[in-house]
Amino acid sequence: MCGAGALARGTRPTPREIEACRSELRQVAVGVWEDRLRRPSAGPATIESVRPVLQEWIGRSHGTLTFRLTQVLTGHGCFGRYLCRLGREATSECHHCDSGDEDTALHTLQECPAWTEQR
Repeated sequence: MCGAGALARGTRPTPREIEACRSELRQVAVGVWEDRLRRPSAGPATIESVRPVLQEWIGRSHGTLTFRLTQVLTGHGCFGRYLCRLGREATSECHHCDSGDEDTALHTLQECPAWTEQR
């Protein structure tokens, strides 16, 4: 268990113990993510985009996982499908276009004409 040595001693963990704990927890988190990608709950396009490069993304030394990127990857953002499922919206239709399409991360990223310029 992380920090067990320091707890047993009644002291603060050493920098080496902190780094070891951080490394251990990171491996656990990556394992959980990989397992979830094997049993997806997000859209297939999102899963198939992330799964092949997950380890590479995690190991890169640049860029960050932003609030908006997290919303897109999980589909848990200001998307009609998600908000309707939570009971925050009456319908899952896109509010940004008149297509009648379901508002999802994929719709926003690839199809919605309201976001053409940003794409």
